[in-house]
Amino acid sequence: MRCLLIILSLILGTQQAFASSEKIKTLLPSPLHSFELHKSKISEVEKELGPAELKEKQAHYWSRGGLKYALKITFDNDGVLKSIDYTFTEKWPELKKLGKIDIKKIVPYPLNGKSAGRFLLYKEKEGEVLIDPVTKTIQSVKLL
Repeated sequence: MRCLLIILSLILGTQQAFASSEKIKTLLPSPLHSFELHKSKISEVEKELGPAELKEKQAHYWSRGGLKYALKITFDNDGVLKSIDYTFTEKWPELKKLGKIDIKKIVPYPLNGKSAGRFLLYKEKEGEVLIDPVTKTIQSVKLL
């Protein structure tokens, strides 16, 4: 793990930095920029994106770039936007688009409670970014 953090710090060119929720939000595709967590309603989201292809309780899913359900948006019981989870499908953003980050907030990506191979997870209070340090790209973004 320590080795991965050192490699990532070399990739980013810094050991101490910061990425805000607004910075994380800018990684999302532009149609998602207009939505505000804890403010936007289901009707606003569906007006912009069209009807969801799948609905499971408060989670709504849309396909993007050939990947079924690449976009997951959850709502609270009142129909207000709770979280956005987007998986990139074609051109993954370069890691440098995330800007400067605090590498102490990077952990191995957990899958069923265990580290899952090469992926790393950058965790902020406002969201998470799944990083592939080998290709130096961002795989997915989740706003909480």
